Amino acid sequence: MDYAAAAAVAEAVGIATTMLHMTLDYLGTREQFGVKIGSFQALQHRAVDMYAETELLRSISMASMVRADDDDLSTRRRDVSAAKLQLATGGIWVAQQSLQLHGGIGVTDEHDIGLYFKRMYALNALFGDQEHQVARFASDPAFAETVG
Repeated sequence: MDYAAAAAVAEAVGIATTMLHMTLDYLGTREQFGVKIGSFQALQHRAVDMYAETELLRSISMASMVRADDDDLSTRRRDVSAAKLQLATGGIWVAQQSLQLHGGIGVTDEHDIGLYFKRMYALNALFGDQEHQVARFASDPAFAETVG
């Protein structure tokens, strides 16, 4: 299950990266009030935040893939659960922002953003959602030692 969860997070990295690039392209071409919407500072800030969350997801995904083969069960479970939690927070947030920044076209069948959005939610649910991963992390004896 840890291998599969790490693979799901790796797929989510690809989706988040694709959604980020599609959104940046869209912001650079869509015009409103006679200017490209990508020139609006508020949207630039959101794009930067999307980039940061995508890179966090990429980093923790790499760590989980390295640890998915670790003989130390505690270390493996911790890193894979942490990656799934980042997917549940950062990955989902990137998908939501991308869909919102695309506006109405993002939910049409003619645009892939909606497809990627749905896939991100499916990956989040596979092999344990956010609540499952938090419970799994909290049940780790190493975690109990640091809290207690």
